[in-house]
Amino acid sequence: MDLDTRRLLPSLLLVSTAALFALGGNDVKAADNRADALFNKGVESFQRGDLKEAVRYLEQAKAAGKDSVGLLYNLGVAHFRAGNLDAAAGYFRALLDYPDEQALAHYNLGLIALEQADTEAAVRHFRAADQAGADDRIRGLAREQLARLDAPVTAPSPAPGPGTLLAGLGAGHEDNLNLASDQTLQESSAFQDGFLWASQDVARSGNLNLRLTGLASFRQYNGASEADQQLARPGLALDYSQDDWQGTGMADSEWQWLDGKRLERRDRLRAEVSRRFDAGWIDAGGEIVNVAAGSRFPELDGRDIGLDLGVLWFWSDAWVADLEYRFTDEDREDLSRPGYFLSTSPRRHGVRAQARFYPESPWDFRASAFYEHSRYPDPEIREGVEQQRRQEDLWRFSSQARYSFGDGWRLTLDGEWETNSARLESRDYDRFEIRAGVEKQLSWE
Repeated sequence: MDLDTRRLLPSLLLVSTAALFALGGNDVKAADNRADALFNKGVESFQRGDLKEAVRYLEQAKAAGKDSVGLLYNLGVAHFRAGNLDAAAGYFRALLDYPDEQALAHYNLGLIALEQADTEAAVRHFRAADQAGADDRIRGLAREQLARLDAPVTAPSPAPGPGTLLAGLGAGHEDNLNLASDQTLQESSAFQDGFLWASQDVARSGNLNLRLTGLASFRQYNGASEADQQLARPGLALDYSQDDWQGTGMADSEWQWLDGKRLERRDRLRAEVSRRFDAGWIDAGGEIVNVAAGSRFPELDGRDIGLDLGVLWFWSDAWVADLEYRFTDEDREDLSRPGYFLSTSPRRHGVRAQARFYPESPWDFRASAFYEHSRYPDPEIREGVEQQRRQEDLWRFSSQARYSFGDGWRLTLDGEWETNSARLESRDYDRFEIRAGVEKQLSWE
């Protein structure tokens, strides 16, 4: 299938403005070249404003054997602009067969329904676009249309609704393995990892939506099994939406294992609220976590309280940026024996800034910077002598490139560098990690 570059037009439809063609096979090359030439003529006619000619050339390209997501989009757009709403809707409905395109197809079908004065169908499609796991730009446009229609984001329905599943496998290299209880191995190793995340709506009523969530992951190191990690986190979430406001209450239980032995169980209650505005949204959240430590690190037993505040805004069609502040108060058992005391109960202040770039291609990119200051209120004691209070400054820089190649599949490449400046010598370290992976996303109604 050809890869067609598309451009997001705010509050309008998606239209392909260029194409990259992957041609092969001498037997079909001539036919492909003719179909591509017709497609290009259709795009050129559309850009000149000759909609009738654009429709004719694009239909001829389809009849000549061209088969691409971009062609379907352009046919939908050209028919829409020419006033052929039923034909346009047919092409956008065909795109619902492609998981990566479902959110955009639903958004465009919503616009067509508005033109046909079918408000109920428009609301249904905009909600589907919001819930299809799309990037933040499409969700923002869909929610803007819902706000104009004075419709809540969540649909009233007692039946199970949409669901999303995301799975991934990867491999990479880490040069300083982290354990727990503020320990590092100071060893490097290659690793393999994987994850599975899912969300399923189970009941809706009015502005409320109840859903099940789940996450499972693992990381296995070559020659360093003591650092192998496993995680499982089942949960339940209740979403609420009203006009520009949206809130979520959730309860989950996270189980962590290290080298097959339980590290800790984290039972969490969390609440968060967000408000949409023209250029993005602002959100705030709070949580309380009860931590039940395993036998290997009993000093981690206790509770955490966290508060966070964030803002996200759209610079343009291609750029999204967000900024978040987080405060955490960890009250743990600490490590204590005669003549020795080490606090594992810090108060942490963290700030994260992230930028995401969505060019007119199958690629997208993101980069983030994170700073966290941790201060331990109780001083360390060694051989009965009080030492300085622990204090740490952590910096983490990360980047990611993703390539989507259709049907819910994408490739990822991640890099992360971390440095921790600490008064406790064993916690003064640098760490670097690089990872490549593949992901698959499924969505269903």
